[in-house]
Amino acid sequence: MFFMMRAEFGLFAQDPEGLNPMQGVVDVQQYDLELWIQPGDTTIRGKTTIDLQIVKTTRELILQFEDLRINALTSNSGKIKYTYDGKQIMIRTKKKLKPGRSIRLVIEYEGKPSDGLIIRQNEGRYTVFADNWASRARNWFPSVDHPSDKARFHATVHTADPYTVIANGIKVGESGLNGKKSFVYHMDHPIPTYCMVIGLAKMSIAGDRTAGGIPLSYYTYPEDSAFARESFKRVADMVHFYDSLIGKYPYDRLSLVQSSTRFGGMENSSAIFLADQGAVYRRRSDPEGLLAHEIAHQWFGDAVTQSSWADLWLSEGFATYFSALYFEARDGKNKFDSIMDRSRNEYLRRSPRKAPVIYDGYPQLFQLMNAENYNKGGLFLHALRKAAGDSAFFSAIRKYYAQFKHRNATTADFQALAEAESRKDLDELFTLWLRRPGLPE
Repeated sequence: MFFMMRAEFGLFAQDPEGLNPMQGVVDVQQYDLELWIQPGDTTIRGKTTIDLQIVKTTRELILQFEDLRINALTSNSGKIKYTYDGKQIMIRTKKKLKPGRSIRLVIEYEGKPSDGLIIRQNEGRYTVFADNWASRARNWFPSVDHPSDKARFHATVHTADPYTVIANGIKVGESGLNGKKSFVYHMDHPIPTYCMVIGLAKMSIAGDRTAGGIPLSYYTYPEDSAFARESFKRVADMVHFYDSLIGKYPYDRLSLVQSSTRFGGMENSSAIFLADQGAVYRRRSDPEGLLAHEIAHQWFGDAVTQSSWADLWLSEGFATYFSALYFEARDGKNKFDSIMDRSRNEYLRRSPRKAPVIYDGYPQLFQLMNAENYNKGGLFLHALRKAAGDSAFFSAIRKYYAQFKHRNATTADFQALAEAESRKDLDELFTLWLRRPGLPE
């Protein structure tokens, strides 16, 4: 994600939306969403099927779901009761659910999403785009809305001509009859809920392919396709660079999509959403830094996902630094040094330097979008690279990605690999940079 805001620090209670109410109790295996979207309408009708596995004996299941009206809730586990307070669905089963048991829940619902699924009608253009970070997936489908519980994602969207639908993964079905259209997408790798998306608009679609054969698609409003072609001229090379440096690209394809995200860009797994009025389409600034950042996220944040929000630097700090690494490799050390100097100066200007990088006391998750996770996280990786040496640093990066691909990771996981590859005790370095406020002297 590419967005910066100043966060105010203090001794606050953690945002309750940053917690997983089912931590250690269930493991969601797959979300299967079916949505009916009538162009011009601000309401949706949906059915979400959730396949989960019980990890700890329980009779209660909690799903996060906000504001929409539930029409039916059924399960293959027998008779259930549920309550819904507009924020959470509390499900109680008649019998205890034992570890290892697979449960399927089916929730049918309708209404107007207050957030998460952004429905707009601007100047005759009707668009629908999901925008879930950090905890807004719950605004349009019931879920365990936390990055620690990744799952496969399947989406079916019913709409009408001439609208196009994009979602995570690969398109496995498209059909139409009498002006109606249906699109089916499937992501066969587990991804975090904040990266599960659908998008609907009238689109022009262009294709490309990396030197390694990874298919790319560019979804753009027809009038902006020329801007996109120019902005995306190095996208294939960026993907190939990370594929060669870090490890095999984690998904089957990558799409870049003009959308209505509130951020400059959002790294949704295999389907990056880019703000429709942003630099990519309006030439207000050079968009390549944003593009490299979001593409790097496909490896770090999407494929390897932080276990808790307090470790967000494993996503944003990595994307920030690996964006700079692309320009070092392609445009030279002077460009890299300029980017790092600018990041350091921006950190000193933006950060109140009262909280460390690893910090779980923000009263709102959006305060995680700060100079600590982005700038300082990236600066730390450069300090680690200098301390470990290039060979050990990049070896640790590749092993970290290979070991935790499609899984969750912690700072401790990364530190252990960095120490093993460098054969150095790096605890003081990690502590100074990540567990204490401000920049080390």
